[in-house]
Amino acid sequence: MNILEDLLKSDDIFIEKVSNFDQSMLRKLYDAIFDLRTINRSLKQMVFKLKRIIKATISMTTSLVLDEAIERIIDEVCECLDCERATTFIYDNSKEELWSKASKGSEDTIRVPINKGIVGIYCTKNILFSDNFRPCFHKRRTS
Repeated sequence: MNILEDLLKSDDIFIEKVSNFDQSMLRKLYDAIFDLRTINRSLKQMVFKLKRIIKATISMTTSLVLDEAIERIIDEVCECLDCERATTFIYDNSKEELWSKASKGSEDTIRVPINKGIVGIYCTKNILFSDNFRPCFHKRRTS
C-alpha cells in the first residue's frame, strides 16, 4: 500500500516513478491495485447485503403484522448469507427454552432448552446475562 500512497501524491511523481519501475516493481504495483479492487468489491457486496437487512428491519418496525416482518428478515438474511435455512427464536422464560417463532427450511416448531445446543448456549452467554435482557430490569423500567 505504501507504494500506491507514494505514487498518488501527484501526477508528475506517478509518471516519473512508474516509468523507472523494473519488472518486479510493476508486478508489486499491479498486485496492490488488484488487492484494492478485490477489497472494494467485497466491501460493496457487504454494504449491499447490510442495506437489504436494514431495509427488512425497518419494514419490521413499521409493519403491523410481526410474523410477516420476521419472515421477510429471515428471507433477506438467507439471501445475503447465501444459506438455505434460518430461524428466529423466542425465549420462553417460564419453560427456560427457546422456540422457533419463524423458520425457513423447516415447518416444525423447534424447541431448545436454554442450556443446550449452539443457540441455547449462545443465548445464555450473550443475552440472558446482560442487564438489558433480565426480566427484573424490564419490570423496573416499565413500573
